[in-house]
Amino acid sequence: MEASAFAALPELIRSPYLLGVASWVSLLSFGATIVYYAQANIVSATIHDAAAQTRLFASIDLAVGLLSLATQVFATAKFLKRFGTGIAGRCFACHLCGGLRSAGDRAEPVRGGDTPGRTNAG
Repeated sequence: MEASAFAALPELIRSPYLLGVASWVSLLSFGATIVYYAQANIVSATIHDAAAQTRLFASIDLAVGLLSLATQVFATAKFLKRFGTGIAGRCFACHLCGGLRSAGDRAEPVRGGDTPGRTNAG
């Protein structure tokens, strides 16, 4: 069975459901990339030692991984049994959008280091 990477593209375009799922996954990937680069810029502007930056990113990755595992083990099955997949999917989408909105509201622009004789004013 040989097929190209784009063999399913016609099915994707014909199905509103698959198109929605593909759009959602693409937007999540794009959003995660933007957040990752913003995080990297904030950390590099705040912490100048490469080893300290690595430790911070490792700590963040470990915390996210452990929280994800704990949520999946202790909460996801109970939530799905109680509310079903439709409501769970809507809650996930609303929670994600709300979290990104909240992070965006709190974010401040990261400016490069000041150089003598130069100001960061607009």
